[in-house]
Formats: sequence, structure tokens, C-alpha cells
Amino acid sequence: YQRRVHGAHDGGAIQRQKFHTQTISKLSEMAASSMVDVCGVVTEVSAATSITTRNGESLMKRPICLADHSGAQVELTLWGATAESWSHPTGTVIAVRGARVSHFAGVSLSLSQGATVTVEPDIQHAAAVREWWTKQDGQVISLTKPMMPAAPTRTFSELAGMGQGEKPDYLRVRVVITYIKPDPMWYISCPHCQKKVQTGPDQNSLAGCRCENCDKTVEGRPRYIVSLTASDHTGSQWLTAFDDAATAILGVKAPDLWAAQLQNSDVISQTTKAACFKHYNITVRAKEELQMDEKKLRCVVQRQERVAFNTESKRLLAEIAKYS
Repeated sequence: YQRRVHGAHDGGAIQRQKFHTQTISKLSEMAASSMVDVCGVVTEVSAATSITTRNGESLMKRPICLADHSGAQVELTLWGATAESWSHPTGTVIAVRGARVSHFAGVSLSLSQGATVTVEPDIQHAAAVREWWTKQDGQVISLTKPMMPAAPTRTFSELAGMGQGEKPDYLRVRVVITYIKPDPMWYISCPHCQKKVQTGPDQNSLAGCRCENCDKTVEGRPRYIVSLTASDHTGSQWLTAFDDAATAILGVKAPDLWAAQLQNSDVISQTTKAACFKHYNITVRAKEELQMDEKKLRCVVQRQERVAFNTESKRLLAEIAKYS
């Protein structure tokens, strides 16, 4: 008795993923706390931050912004491990199943428990979003009211006099990163509260670190605090990039680079050099701080995105048209 096994023909008629997607512009018509599937392109990625829940536990959150071919944009909050490990840049198309609608600060979405995120999904809605994104001129209507005022486009020469008030100033600058200081690049943090810990006697090990804030011994986690210089056509400026911004710029997470430099002493130099001379649109937080009894302007990278020259050219043409 012989058995023969024949491969089944895949005609492509079965859709691998199924979403009941709603366009972003229609979200304002939905009731608060209702669940929805959306598909859009990531237009902004903010830094992950730690919050304390009502139970006293630490929880990571990260806001990102999605836009679709309806011409609208909405903020989506990621939580927990998804927020901490998020590494997808702007321009990535994602589909979310089971997002919760909120009417706080306009309309926003939250990744509810049990929700799923699919990156570059193979669905018709995603194809429409991709086609729209390649042709659109960067103009979208945000349904979520910004918690931080939109940063005006400025140059480094206009930094003089900024950051002297009670509140920091924010500006958006198109820059080229020209130098990244290779040492120090990180601090060893508590994986729970992210505060600096006291390391153990073995400097090549993350075990046995002491967190005074949590009052316990933990395994430390390297987090970036990178100093770099960036230039525009008016000058250059020293900037500070914390963990999320530095990860996006360097293209590698701090724990991975920390581990790699233990095996190869040249890897830090190679990584920093490879990250230089690339064009970014960055949002900078400028505030004077007292250092060694002297006030100095500190500029921190809040957001960063690689320059999409097609979109940037259209924006500049729109600005030029205002003068005609």
C-alpha cells in the first residue's frame, strides 16, 4: 500500500488577514469606549514613558500618530511591552484590530487588552493607504488635540534668546547630524522605574544592580543619553538624545550595543560614524538650566524623523507660494 502526498494549490482566494477597518475621518462619529479596526501609516512616533498605575505598578506607554487616505490623523497609545519594544519608523503601514475609541483631547485611540497590531498587512485597505501616502502632500487633519503645541519651523541661528522663560520653547529644525560623542553614551537603569542604579563590582555585568528608588536588587538595563552635534544652513548646535531618539538615530538599541562593545571595542565608533551625515526633521526642546552656577541652554531631541524629500519639497513649494 502506497501513499502519495500532493501539495495543495494556493489560488490566493483566501484572505490571510481580515479586518473590519474604519477610515480615521469617521472615528469622530463613533461613541467613546467603542472598539474599532483601523489601518494607517505611522506619521509620528513619540518617546516611551513610564507611568504609575492606580495599583502602584509601572507601565510603559508610547503615543504614535496614524493617518489614512481619508486625510485625517489620530493618536494611538501603545502600552506595555508593545510600547517599549516599538521600533517601526514613520512611513510604516500598520493595521490595528480592537483599538478603543476615546474622546479625551478630541478623538484618540488606545491599544486595548487583546488588541493586535499587524505591520505592513496584506489587505486592500493597506494598499489604498500606501498609494495615498506616496502621492499626498503631507497635509492631514488631526482629530487629536496636541498636548504639546506644534513646534514652528526655525533655524539654529534663532535659538538665541529661547528657553529663558518659565516654560521651554519648542522648535522644528531640518538638520544633518555631524558628530555623535562616543563616550559616555548610556547609563545603567532600573528596568522598572528607569532611574539610574548602582552597578555591581563587575562592570561587564548587568546583574546585581541596586535601585534605591525601588529598594531592590535588579538586573540593570542600559539606556541611551547621547550627546551629538547637528547642523543646518545657519550653524550647528549640541543636542541631547535620550533612549528612544538615540535608538532611532543609531539604529540599534542600547542593550544590544552595550553587549556588542564587550566583544568588539570598535563597534561604538563604527555605529556612531555610520549614523552621521543623515538628514532629519527634529523637534527640539530648548530650556535654560543652571549648570555649575551658570545658565546654559540645553536642547533635547523630542522627536525625529528622516527627511522624506518628496514631502519636504512639496512643503517648501507651498511656503514659497505664499509669497507670490
